[in-house]
Amino acid sequence: VPVVIVDLVALGVVALVLFFISRRVMTLFTADIKRIHRALLDVQNGVFSPSKAPPSILETAQLLPDIEHLAAELQARNSELEVQSITDPLTGLYNRRYFDMMLGHAYEQSSRRPASYLILLDMDDFKDVNDQLGHDAGDAVLVEIGRFFRDGIRSSDMAARLGGDEFALLLHNMTADAVEDWLAQLLDTFDAGMRKPGKRALTRHC
Repeated sequence: VPVVIVDLVALGVVALVLFFISRRVMTLFTADIKRIHRALLDVQNGVFSPSKAPPSILETAQLLPDIEHLAAELQARNSELEVQSITDPLTGLYNRRYFDMMLGHAYEQSSRRPASYLILLDMDDFKDVNDQLGHDAGDAVLVEIGRFFRDGIRSSDMAARLGGDEFALLLHNMTADAVEDWLAQLLDTFDAGMRKPGKRALTRHC
């Protein structure tokens, strides 16, 4: 009988040890699974950054770094696609779809904030550039116009290429007189750079 009791006690101790070990392993494994789940959520929200903490158990140590590396690549790709979806690939300005959306937002907020001004511009004689010098030269001109607008507007404003040689500016928190003065200076600067004295290189449609 004593031997049986000892065996039972030993089995009970072993079972208890195994229970705590399995519980500890499950807790660590759950922590790694939650880490993977959190990484995927962070990717979805665009805020993922790889954790510097080591995995909790050996079984996930080989898998978790690969998952987090894949998550980082996925987030970078998502960010790249998001930028591509709202920008014009040639000039780097916003595209028409995004500009139309922001114009709608500006209109909705017009009753609660100072007026915004929409300015439409197109390149004079741009067809002649393509016909006489080729489309590569025309593209180079459009790229330069895009750079000019990016450098010339404030961070609170936006510039977009609507298509072809048509561009749009959306100016916020400016008076009508300030817009006129600013636009005149902008066009003068552009004309000087295009070396067309006495003739506008860009036509405005306010």
